[in-house]
Amino acid sequence: MTQEERLQLLARASEIEQQAQVNLDRNIEASELVAAAEETGLSREAVLQALRERLSLTEVILKQGDLVFAKSVDRFLYPARITGIMDGVLEIEFLSGGKSVLPRHQVFAFQAIPGQVLNCPWPDWGWWNCRVLRYDAAQEIVYVTDGWGEQNQFPISQVRVKQDSELQTTRRDQILYYAGVAIGSGVLGAMLMRLFTH
Repeated sequence: MTQEERLQLLARASEIEQQAQVNLDRNIEASELVAAAEETGLSREAVLQALRERLSLTEVILKQGDLVFAKSVDRFLYPARITGIMDGVLEIEFLSGGKSVLPRHQVFAFQAIPGQVLNCPWPDWGWWNCRVLRYDAAQEIVYVTDGWGEQNQFPISQVRVKQDSELQTTRRDQILYYAGVAIGSGVLGAMLMRLFTH
């Protein structure tokens, strides 16, 4: 093997390693595809590698001043800015306040694209998973819907992302779940009442 072939091989190995670090678990479509493929007997790793190659994914290069989502102690990702980079770790400052030093794999390029799920502090309801309608980058404001036809806007300093993709549901899904529990409890209560009164 020539020196040039060795360099090409090492360059390709570097690309593969960078692709392996790309987190497809936060992508809803990718998660659904992986789950379906696992049901047919394919391994998760094989499907993720095939996805990375098909989509030609490479790791996004982050630099000082970039807007990112950074992991916090509560397992949510919050908007932050990179204030420094050294030896594979990033110094970040959360837009809502506070600073941290995090490894690269806990920091993701910021995005607020239509259809994306963001966790927002919905008035009178608290934190709800909402879908992005649009994002005004100049004002750093995201416009979202709650899934019930209501819309609202939030400064990005007030939103967050749950890192676990299985929790990415809308407010409507959450209300339907609780309604189902309430109805089920009512039916069970009626059955027990009937049983004990006869």
